[in-house]
Amino acid sequence: VPSAPTNVHLVVTGSDNITVTFDEPLRSNGAMIIKYKIEWSTDEFFTNLSSDVIKSCFLREYIIRNLTVGQKCYVRVSASNMKGFGETNVANPPYCTPSNWREFSKTSRTNICDLRFEEIQNKIFNEREGNGMNRSLDGNESSDTPSRRNYRRSYGNLRRNFRQLFQFYPRLAKSIKRGLYLVSVMINSDRILVTNEDVLPMVEVDENYGHNLLTDFQWFMKLTFVWEDLKSVRPNLERCSSATSFYLRMKIVQAAIELQTLEEINNLGRLHHAYIRDNEGNVAFVLINDLSSDTRTNVSPSNLKWMAMTKFFELMKESSSLTTNSCLQQIIDKLPDMIDSYHASMRSLDPGLYVAYLKMQNSVDSIRVMVNKHMPGSLPCTKIRSVANVSKEEWKWLHTNNNENSSEDESLDNSLELFKTQFFDAAKQLFVMLDLPETHFSNSRIYDSQVVEIRDDLSLIILMSTADEVNILSSPSNHSLASFIYLPVYIFEVFQHLSNNYRFLCQYSRISICLDFELIYAQQNQREAFSINELDETRYRLNNLLSCQQDLDDIWRLSRWLVHVINCAKDKTYSGISLKPFQSSTNVNDIKSDRSPSLKSPFNSTKYLIKQNLDSCIDIDNDIIEITFYRSLLTSNSFVPFKLKVNKLTKLNEILPIILKQQQNIFFKPNSLLNFVWVRPNEYENIIEENLTAYEVQTRLLRFGGQIHIRLGSSSLSNSSQMLHTTLNILPSKLEINSKEPGSSVNFNI
Repeated sequence: VPSAPTNVHLVVTGSDNITVTFDEPLRSNGAMIIKYKIEWSTDEFFTNLSSDVIKSCFLREYIIRNLTVGQKCYVRVSASNMKGFGETNVANPPYCTPSNWREFSKTSRTNICDLRFEEIQNKIFNEREGNGMNRSLDGNESSDTPSRRNYRRSYGNLRRNFRQLFQFYPRLAKSIKRGLYLVSVMINSDRILVTNEDVLPMVEVDENYGHNLLTDFQWFMKLTFVWEDLKSVRPNLERCSSATSFYLRMKIVQAAIELQTLEEINNLGRLHHAYIRDNEGNVAFVLINDLSSDTRTNVSPSNLKWMAMTKFFELMKESSSLTTNSCLQQIIDKLPDMIDSYHASMRSLDPGLYVAYLKMQNSVDSIRVMVNKHMPGSLPCTKIRSVANVSKEEWKWLHTNNNENSSEDESLDNSLELFKTQFFDAAKQLFVMLDLPETHFSNSRIYDSQVVEIRDDLSLIILMSTADEVNILSSPSNHSLASFIYLPVYIFEVFQHLSNNYRFLCQYSRISICLDFELIYAQQNQREAFSINELDETRYRLNNLLSCQQDLDDIWRLSRWLVHVINCAKDKTYSGISLKPFQSSTNVNDIKSDRSPSLKSPFNSTKYLIKQNLDSCIDIDNDIIEITFYRSLLTSNSFVPFKLKVNKLTKLNEILPIILKQQQNIFFKPNSLLNFVWVRPNEYENIIEENLTAYEVQTRLLRFGGQIHIRLGSSSLSNSSQMLHTTLNILPSKLEINSKEPGSSVNFNI
């Protein structure tokens, strides 16, 4: 029989479950392992056993579910071959206590499930039918229940339908004049859909619009998540034609239907998070959709054509019809960033527990939060561990450690000691990533009201500054970190749900839009009611719809965890958990001083998150590594890459003769004075010390990003932005480039 499995570990992964992980036995005694047995009990002698058998020899992880909350669970594992099961190995630690942070905070999790939306939807339409106002889901009244009010409107509806029959014909605008327009950006791999005039498909919404478009813009953003319901929205809008607030929305829906007809596709994509406005009063709502991943969609409209993106941008540069700072010119200039933002908004964090930092930008009329440019649905964060659950003991330790005189650290068990180390390391990495001084660390607080549970497998512990620092009015800075941007709170919430809870966002949008129509229509019916019975019916209907609206608002409010965090951060009476007790063991200056002087500037967070475990990126067991250098062309300022395989202990001053020998046709003299220049993503440049080894150089690149340029000694370092920009334009296609801006996060195949 085989020996006992090795490295048996337990992790609390929920309030009623724990996860067991293990490795195969050291000796199988000549027979192949075919299965494993997991045994657990509430006592250390395993008198009352429960067990299960894993019949796959490759699966070495098991989740024990439906355990008693707060009760110890002892676990042991054994392996089996054809001869039977061998010895058991008790886990390390030998037991775990299933728990969750809510048990310490004495709160219960509010489950925002599909049932709540279904209840609201059923309530809306059941009340409609109960009041004798039977209609189909698309808002059209049933023919078997005509009312006096419907009869009064029948002539107007008939006349309007005939007018639409003869007037409604989709037409594309050739240019943007005075008014509001919908612009469609439909891409497929490296192609873009354009009109026969080589411009983006766009449809005029209305020549006249209000100056405050934010409400209608946010309403249209909700509509873009339910494109399949668009044609049912139009009759609903016509029923609400008396409401002036719905006039522009009706025009937007009509323009969107025209785009659907012209492009022969229902899904027009998602609305870019900011509309475009120029000095002439023109406004454009930009819709972006990428069909590359949808192999079932074959869009080939008769009046549109596909064009290579490179050719499209060349034509736009040569076009004389585009004026400076016009609406179309702004769209063309921002189009690469818009497409990057479209793809980035769908990215989400890997499962696990993270520590995040709330950094805000306050103005008189808005609050913006800092997010990762390459993952706008997430606050700046670093990973603590792969298990999202925070146990009762871990959450309690964070709260009790707020007392500076606490001496509980001396008696921490192994699991709490591991959590302490992981939390400290993640907090240090986060502050260095954001280039925050040590005073910010000591003044920061932990948001202690809850662990923010984004998904079942994703949780955040939020850090924030003092209330005095949070409440300061600030203006946009030109010296912000290149990898981060500031977004309005509402837009961040949409991105956060888009990347993590897409179904929730779609269901909320559908019910919210439907309820808007029903409320306007109910108010209109109440104003038109004549008899006492009609007044009672319409009042009852309106009250029930207002109750549905309150239920829907409660659901949305429960999902808006960021608003609660911001309110706590701005509240001067809210103390949170101070980070001062952690400062002695979490010295931010220490981690900065451990690196060379050239690394004191902020580094690219996306690169850092992807390359946290450097050992997984560099083969430390292999003495030969490959580094990519960039040399300049003699005829221009452009740089081209070339790869060099060297021993990882080779120093740069030893690599230089190798490069001169291989590239002797490029450099003028074999003894030319050359420098190794590190061009970082944030546009800073440093001459690298020649005593660094190849392994240290590659580690630096993987951790902080950038390129290693080889330049003549007389070369200036002043044109960093231009040189980095030209380098990005000539990189091979196999390199992954996220943005064309200088200082953006560029993933190089090093």
